[in-house]
Amino acid sequence: MFTKHISIDEFRSRRQKLCSAIDHQGIVLIQGAPEAFGNSTFAQYKDFLYLCGLESPRAYLLIDGKNAHTTLYLQHGASMIRESPKPLPCAENAEYIKDLTGVDSVRGVEELGGPLSEASLLYTPFHPEARSANRKHLVRWAVRLSADPWDTCATRSAQFVDTIKRQFPQLHIMDLVPLMDELRLIKSPAEIALLRRAGELSAVAVTEAMRSTRPGIMEYQLAAIAQYYYFAGGAKERAYRTKLC
Repeated sequence: MFTKHISIDEFRSRRQKLCSAIDHQGIVLIQGAPEAFGNSTFAQYKDFLYLCGLESPRAYLLIDGKNAHTTLYLQHGASMIRESPKPLPCAENAEYIKDLTGVDSVRGVEELGGPLSEASLLYTPFHPEARSANRKHLVRWAVRLSADPWDTCATRSAQFVDTIKRQFPQLHIMDLVPLMDELRLIKSPAEIALLRRAGELSAVAVTEAMRSTRPGIMEYQLAAIAQYYYFAGGAKERAYRTKLC
């Protein structure tokens, strides 16, 4: 439910740096990822995860540009399915969530309209996000989508921006993506350590898959060997996907 490899102090520092990069009269709003579909594993949107570490679906993160006061807007426990004995990441467990993330307040998602109605400037991501895809590829996909006159399905980020514009027409909305890209460009010591660990696991997994290669063995079998070393080493996902896996 929460990224444990980055400290709460580092998350606070990231939010402070972001506020230093925006107009202090503005607010930042980031929509979290929806729940996983079917048997898929939930993956939080990267910018959301970068700023608070919460890995829970349908959450909203709002940061006040004046003082970096941060609020998480969460679903209520009655609408959530309990999947573990741990406290639910819901509005009713505000103190628990604040202790995990270092945010200043936790509220029900229905209260999000209050600060939006009082603001005049809003920063939010315009570009789409998806699991196992970088932003460059997603932007290209969105361009192709918009060029298809028979496919009127907007990206989730575009729908979110459109919803905000319709409900709060007084807001001037700016794209948060360039600021987040700049903020994430320089890695902290903790991030560098994670990158090194990921590189080590990738090297071990690929090497062991190569060692297992012999006539007659299938690609999906080599992928399974590599996957074992990723997950046994503590990774949540594979570094490389094969065509069959």
